[in-house]
Amino acid sequence: MYKLLSGVLLCRMMSASSQVTKNKITLKIENILTKKLNPSHIDVINESFSHTGISPSEEPELASHFKIVVVSSQFENKPFIACHRLVQGALQDAGIYDIVHAIQIVVSGSFD
Repeated sequence: MYKLLSGVLLCRMMSASSQVTKNKITLKIENILTKKLNPSHIDVINESFSHTGISPSEEPELASHFKIVVVSSQFENKPFIACHRLVQGALQDAGIYDIVHAIQIVVSGSFD
């Protein structure tokens, strides 16, 4: 129950803090993971500004650091590392790691 509740709260907090304007990379990551994982929730947050000092609204295409929150039934009854591998594999297959410097992944099983 605690794990499930913390996943719900985390996703709600992340949604509230995500940027309004999405750049090409953010949209590409969302599309890849939506197709591969059929998530009940996905949030891709551009955190590049905290590393470069450049606001996403000033230079939206200068994106290098992301936080990804994914809730999917495909993560149910899987170890944490297996869930991360599903996300990383989908992104690797699409070549995302060739254009992005760092990705933080937060996963949770479906809370429907």
